[in-house]
Amino acid sequence: MRHHVTVQAGLDFPDHLTRRAIPALSAIAGALIDRPAELDDVVSTIAPRADLDTTLALRAARQVEAELLQQQQREQAA
Repeated sequence: MRHHVTVQAGLDFPDHLTRRAIPALSAIAGALIDRPAELDDVVSTIAPRADLDTTLALRAARQVEAELLQQQQREQAA
């Protein structure tokens, strides 16, 4: 858990952390929820450091963002 917090806060991985994909996804999700205006910057910074494809990570994050927005709109309409 502390690695997720560290990565989310500083967008950097501890040197000894070998499995970086999960904390990277956690950081991307955190940006999506807490600071969506910075999502592009977060993905472009964190994805390469975790050996994730930046384009695919950003596309997936944008898809989740759209789905969350649709859900909010459905809830407001109900």
